[in-house]
Amino acid sequence: MKYYISIEILIISIIMVLLFIGNSDASIIGEPILNPMNNHSYFLLSSNTWTASNAEAMSLGGQLVTIRNSSENQWIYDTFGYYGGLNRGIWLGFTDLDRSGNWIWISGEPITYTNWEWGEPNLLGQENWAMMSAPYWGRNGGWNNYGDIAWDGANFPICGVVEFVPEPGSLTSFIIGAFGIYVYRWQVII
Repeated sequence: MKYYISIEILIISIIMVLLFIGNSDASIIGEPILNPMNNHSYFLLSSNTWTASNAEAMSLGGQLVTIRNSSENQWIYDTFGYYGGLNRGIWLGFTDLDRSGNWIWISGEPITYTNWEWGEPNLLGQENWAMMSAPYWGRNGGWNNYGDIAWDGANFPICGVVEFVPEPGSLTSFIIGAFGIYVYRWQVII
């Protein structure tokens, strides 16, 4: 009896192998969390640079979080800013690395909302990545442009938040999301 493998199974297998080979230093913390306002799923990553957090987000099939409005900003802040009882800055998928002062979402989405703290972005030095300040600073989800480092000025970790945006009726999105959860489970077990 002959067995045939479908092209979908082959592609998924190749993706799984590539994800296990490519490994950045950021890792997943906790369970995936669903935002009921937009039905997107999110993972919190361990403290790392924006570059490493972005690479990990992409390897999981997601992206660093895109903030579309004040409600989403508040949900991200409330959910991840003090996750596990620890103050955390949050890396956003927002950068001006290509051209200083020209901020873009790495998702390619238009800018519909910003929440810069007073005097930000300040264009000082190599601060080309946006972070949401840790609750310690009392800025209630305010944003700061920051350097590509893993800890803020008060020595609190800066962690990426990976966002998974479902495409309605997309089998590929379902498979990638399910695989992301499988990878998460595999990392927790080991």
